[in-house]
Amino acid sequence: MDEIRHSPEHFLKEIEKEKQNLNRGHLKIFFGYAAGVGKTYAMLKAAHSVKRHGIDVVAGYIEPHARLQTSALVNGLECLPNLVSEYNGITLSEFNLDAALARHPQLILVDELAHTNAPVCRHTKRYQDIEELLNAGIDVYCKRAKFITRLKLSVQQRISLPLKILRRFGKFPCAAVPTG
Repeated sequence: MDEIRHSPEHFLKEIEKEKQNLNRGHLKIFFGYAAGVGKTYAMLKAAHSVKRHGIDVVAGYIEPHARLQTSALVNGLECLPNLVSEYNGITLSEFNLDAALARHPQLILVDELAHTNAPVCRHTKRYQDIEELLNAGIDVYCKRAKFITRLKLSVQQRISLPLKILRRFGKFPCAAVPTG
């Protein structure tokens, strides 16, 4: 058997790659088959659980959808101010990436991974905001509806969440919220 011998430069690159992975945040996505199955609720419950263990948790952007139980779970969490802007005569409220990066919590909660941001935001898509948070070493809990079903549809259907974000951030726990 021939042994593969790597150069010292190869090992230095591997060490640097490993160091970057250690400094990168971790991603946890709460999937659900449809709207209203409890993804945001489950995400908030999980956030309170880790907060009780001393983790610095901040709600970056939460859509309670006028559900009383979900709204109640936002209580007790620090909430970042939303980025508010006008677009075509409509007031829009968006995730404030700059405020999140400045606050730099250990864990941030952000609803709707595949959301399209308003023009006032730095990135076009929310997953790009989340990517920036992860690269800054911030752990992220987020949710995504209908992601799995879109993968099953025809090839012509455009997938709004690129698989690269899932691949790039490697292994992450997935909380599948039951539908019944």
